[in-house]
Amino acid sequence: MIMFQLSIFIIVMVALLTKSDEEVCYDIIDCFEGLTVFNKTYLPEPPEKIATSFRVFTKPNPFRFKEIHYRNESSLSLVKKSSPIVFIIHGWVIASDSLMYIQLRHELFNQYETVVSVDWRNGADADSYPQSAVNTAIVGRETGYLIKLLLDKREIEPDQVYLIGFSLGAHVAGAAGRWLSNKYSSKVARITALDGAGPLIGGTKYSLKIGDAALVDAIHTNGGDIENQFIGHLGYASPLGDLDFFPNGGQDQPNCAKNTADVTCNHHAAIYYYISSIKTCSYVATKCNSWSTYLQGNCSYPDTMTARMGFYSFQSQYRGSFYLVTSEFSPYCEVNRKQKFPFSRLNDPEKN
Repeated sequence: MIMFQLSIFIIVMVALLTKSDEEVCYDIIDCFEGLTVFNKTYLPEPPEKIATSFRVFTKPNPFRFKEIHYRNESSLSLVKKSSPIVFIIHGWVIASDSLMYIQLRHELFNQYETVVSVDWRNGADADSYPQSAVNTAIVGRETGYLIKLLLDKREIEPDQVYLIGFSLGAHVAGAAGRWLSNKYSSKVARITALDGAGPLIGGTKYSLKIGDAALVDAIHTNGGDIENQFIGHLGYASPLGDLDFFPNGGQDQPNCAKNTADVTCNHHAAIYYYISSIKTCSYVATKCNSWSTYLQGNCSYPDTMTARMGFYSFQSQYRGSFYLVTSEFSPYCEVNRKQKFPFSRLNDPEKN
């Protein structure tokens, strides 16, 4: 119901969205501009109110965490020195201890010894989506500063740091990478956006973008532009990174029922595709100009220009937008586009 209410009002909010001249400043993480919606200015809330929690999980004990924080440098000793580290950043409303994030963390332990869950639930609650959108900036800088301390105190290299963000969490990751790069001249290895949020934030100064990490890749599963975000497209339709993947066109996924009030299935699909990509599905995607030309087999690029969607996208030498078709059944592996598509809900959003 919360997501449905958001989709009803978002078109009005976007129409009344303006930049604010107001700003707020905080110790360590500097100053932030506001966002004005409905003639109300939203400024990032104080760090003390958001109370961001950095929860460290390690492979030997994957279900128990210990907290670290940039204001308690002695806590950083909980992180193994010179070890690769991955951060998971949740989106709006659903916090880091939900089942889908637990599943993601569990799969990542096949590749990493240390996983940090960034829990900013107090800043991403259901009371105000615009407030949550601007809070991404402050949580991002907090995360960026924590990473800076880990580089300094735990001898971790920037190319050992990987951030994964879902929905609004993708833009938190972008803010973290930008802050670290602009303020401290260090660039993390990679940011992955799992259906980065579109409403009020996609494409704005708060948005994830190319350059926020050495490699930025994105999976789009519920993308919409300003005109159709209000009818249930919660992701951002345009490219966000160096590699952008648009499974099934990037708007509606074949395993999700259409024309229902539940708009979260398509949005969450990006997480489950990513989970499947670690050990189960290859997700080989083809570079193409659009979903329509991909379906017609008329891409202006050779079929050999491919990239793997998900965890292994860093292996690709190519950049740009990539398309693929997935199964409607778990674990949702890719389907050869040259075969007859096995499900009836596959559609061309460019014609809808």
